Amino acid sequence: MTQSVTFAVCLAAAWRDAHQSPYPGEHFRRADVVDTLQEFGADPRAVNAAIDTDLHLLLLVCRDGPYLRLGPAVAALPESFAESLRRVHNQLPRPRESSTRQPEDEEA
Repeated sequence: MTQSVTFAVCLAAAWRDAHQSPYPGEHFRRADVVDTLQEFGADPRAVNAAIDTDLHLLLLVCRDGPYLRLGPAVAALPESFAESLRRVHNQLPRPRESSTRQPEDEEA
């Protein structure tokens, strides 16, 4: 279950405009995903594990320098899946932080 909700938050972080295709979306911060799910009661270790193992291995989420982004498997999802998601796009759990911070804004 952690994998599903983690992917939902990643999708919401990357896919800001439901009128556009979800892939490639915008890059986003891992910390924003972890913090958002921690507010829902998820264990941060489980969220990080979901990102680093299942979502990464399934190519749903990939690393992009200091950020994450949606992976190529999202591009391969059928259009009917994207259409279904468009109907609930406004209900996806969204991270509080902006995903458009520049790398120099990141703390080392």
